[in-house]
Amino acid sequence: MKTHEFTYQTFLEHVKQFIDAGTEFFHALGVSEDELGVFADAAFNLDRKSRTSPDKPDATAS
Repeated sequence: MKTHEFTYQTFLEHVKQFIDAGTEFFHALGVSEDELGVFADAAFNLDRKSRTSPDKPDATAS
């Protein structure tokens, strides 16, 4: 595993660059914070659902 050594100042710069990159990505998505929140909530809700279906598979389903 590679380790990194930072001075206090270089660590602050690293964190600032990380935040700036995240902000740029968020703006590039072109969605509001509310829309992103709705999407995230839906994704988390899907993850909580059962992994198995209560019905048998249907070969005609697409």
